[in-house]
Amino acid sequence: LLSKDPNARPSASEALAFDWLKVDADSPQHGAFTDLALDNLQSFQEMNKFKKAALNVMASQLTETAIRDLQDMFKSLDDNQDGTICISELREGMDKLGMTLTDDIEQIFMDCDTDGSGRIDYSEFIAGTIDKKRYMQEDACWSAFKVFDLDNSGTIERHELAQLIGKKGGPADAFALDDAAVTELMGTVDINGDGRVDFDEFMQMMNEAAERTEHRKRGDVVLEDAEVQQVRFEGAEAQQGKCC
Repeated sequence: LLSKDPNARPSASEALAFDWLKVDADSPQHGAFTDLALDNLQSFQEMNKFKKAALNVMASQLTETAIRDLQDMFKSLDDNQDGTICISELREGMDKLGMTLTDDIEQIFMDCDTDGSGRIDYSEFIAGTIDKKRYMQEDACWSAFKVFDLDNSGTIERHELAQLIGKKGGPADAFALDDAAVTELMGTVDINGDGRVDFDEFMQMMNEAAERTEHRKRGDVVLEDAEVQQVRFEGAEAQQGKCC
């Protein structure tokens, strides 16, 4: 391949037949489902619906170049090439790679299947496997935030969240919630309790999602959203007591 004489070089087809190229092309780095992707799916499983909706928005905004590796993963799992992944395809893909099938794989699958179709489509897969290095970029978060900030006021209000994930027709309509669920969801993100979510609060929500992935990798205890909210509430009460 490195010969200066063009006539001495192998053809493209001959080069692709070299053993070292065959190994590289079939390695996990080239499209195979990875442990990191599974970790990200597990993190996605535990996120509240606001975070999931935000990641779905981000996934739709990323360029193909930015998510080429995830595209290749999706194709490698989509065995029948129908544009979706069923639970058996996910299991088979993991089994072929010698990956451990976790006991909660079916629950992970169901939580990634945000529209309840029984299959994971392309956008759901990208949203569930996107790495924090991509979604924690401030410009990516800001672009997603603006989708929820319908009136461009710089904050996300309850009725805006309800319009996007409480009704059909929005970019996150797969998460359709009733009024009570939307109110509860707002409470988990609205840290200062002013009834609105500003960009700092939005970023904190996304950062907590990223931190959970890191804690899980280290085997740390991971708090659920309701537990995080309770800790915040108790902290706010304690602080108020000191002020009084």
